[in-house]
Amino acid sequence: MAQTELTDKRLAVVTSILLNPAVWSILTLAILFRVFGVSLNEALEIFIPGFIPVFLYVVAAVVLTKKADIEFTDVRTRPPLLVIACLGALISTLISARIAPGVNFYLTRSLIVLVLTTAITFYWKISFHAIFFSMSVLTMARLLHPAFIMLFIFLPILYWARIVLKKHKLIQLLCGTVITFLVLL
Repeated sequence: MAQTELTDKRLAVVTSILLNPAVWSILTLAILFRVFGVSLNEALEIFIPGFIPVFLYVVAAVVLTKKADIEFTDVRTRPPLLVIACLGALISTLISARIAPGVNFYLTRSLIVLVLTTAITFYWKISFHAIFFSMSVLTMARLLHPAFIMLFIFLPILYWARIVLKKHKLIQLLCGTVITFLVLL
């Protein structure tokens, strides 16, 4: 492998990690909880039902049984994870309706995106990196300041990284972004 290809691949891996769906999901939830004045106990009550089952499944699939890689690259490994994520997100959304109605608005939209893209994943691979990055940027722009929309300048870098790593085709990345826009705007 040429030095440039190796450097590109390393940069793509770092980019992929920094723009990982888990990272952006946690960041977005932290912002939501902060903006809407949700206490730590309330935040945990909302967050844990959605997070723990997904985390346990990832550990089981990746670490214990080695049936999937950490990014669930093979489309056949994604449905169980996504169904668990949808059920957890549904529970978290229902809990947030009682505890934090402002947060519930955003969690409901995120749940809709997750359910739609999970249904698509049963037939075709779509980029969850693009989906979660787009959800996070749109949420920050709406809640914190419209200038956060400028974070979309990183979207081509994300696309490049996922393509260099041979995780996605451009159409899969674009679809993830477009579906998110359609639901969240």
